[in-house]
Amino acid sequence: GNVYQYFVNGSSQGAPTVSNNLTLSTLFDGDVISVVAYSAQGCTDTTEMLPLTVNPAPATTLVSSDPNNEICIGDNVDFTASGATEYEFFINGMSQGPPGTNPVFSTAGLANGDNITVIGTQLGCSTTSNNLNFTVFGYPVVSLFNNGELEICTGENTDLTAVGADNYQFQINAVPFGPFSPVNTFTAPLNNGDVVTVLGETNGCAS
Repeated sequence: GNVYQYFVNGSSQGAPTVSNNLTLSTLFDGDVISVVAYSAQGCTDTTEMLPLTVNPAPATTLVSSDPNNEICIGDNVDFTASGATEYEFFINGMSQGPPGTNPVFSTAGLANGDNITVIGTQLGCSTTSNNLNFTVFGYPVVSLFNNGELEICTGENTDLTAVGADNYQFQINAVPFGPFSPVNTFTAPLNNGDVVTVLGETNGCAS
């Protein structure tokens, strides 16, 4: 039977072999593949392919609208891919839709630990982007307790305590009574009918 010897740009790819298949992973644009076939009778025949077109793999990258990839549950995040002409986004390996030319993917449904990637494709070649791993914090459950009386005299201080968060902002009739701080007690005189509420904040999430 025939044996074959393969060449790339005239450089031998090994000794003659009975295999009629050649697999290469290091081809470059413009490379020319040729093969010399040797028959059992000593005859030879050379075949040369046209120069190959080798397209570069896209350099696919992914960034998010949140700089540190830490959000509160329910926050919307925009993901922007670049480096290719077509993109398919994934969360934890699950496709979020078919490939398309839109480089932006938005979601408000991330959970703690979710991993987002994108596969970029250009000229038939595909690569996977960097991973973006998200930390998703829940909102604190804040409670407000009255340590004093429900009825006080004019000019008398109230005595309230908030629990359930790291920082607090007390409000009188929906107007903030100072900035967020670790102080969880509220002592101040009130007017008849005033309503005191409190916002609690933990990990940047306030409720």
